[in-house]
Amino acid sequence: MEAADDICYSIIDLEDGCRLGLVTFDETVELLAPILKEKLDRSKLDGEGGLNRRLGTLRAITIGELIDACAGIFLENETGILDGSFDSALIDYCEHKTALKKISEVSIQKIYRARQVVEIEAAGHEVLPGLLQEFVTTGIFLGSKEPSRKYSNLAMLFPPELRIALSQSKEEYIMLRHIIDFVSGLTDRHALSLYRKIKGIPMG
Repeated sequence: MEAADDICYSIIDLEDGCRLGLVTFDETVELLAPILKEKLDRSKLDGEGGLNRRLGTLRAITIGELIDACAGIFLENETGILDGSFDSALIDYCEHKTALKKISEVSIQKIYRARQVVEIEAAGHEVLPGLLQEFVTTGIFLGSKEPSRKYSNLAMLFPPELRIALSQSKEEYIMLRHIIDFVSGLTDRHALSLYRKIKGIPMG
């Protein structure tokens, strides 16, 4: 799981940065080239297909290469991993660690510190606590005999399976876990959309 996070976040963040125009497509290709090696077919990248399609192809092949590399390291060190003597990230032993370090450096410099990205992160400091406060209160009221109209309406924003789970929860801890799992699983866009709806903020 740790290796999966390391792989996906580094590659997908770079892809998102390219979509946002924070990193050029050519720079993205050059950053991924040391991982792709002979699997990088530049002629195909210049062919038909928009940016999303080309980035999707690069992403799929790159992640596949990194999975294979990390899987090999895992198998080589399985005994040490299981007995706890191997206590390092698989990616740190990966043959592509230098390329991944370069991707991380570029991401920090050009993506994570970009104004539009920082603005989204700053909004998250209001959005996530706001959603948790409203939805946790909703979960508490669902356990009462006569929940208010407001929280009855908010409960309708939950997926049906979550409403059923919350109605069957007898422990506050379980209720909190369900709601935290729900909020943490929201995409940035969905979280912001829900927050605006709840707070009555215009969507334009």
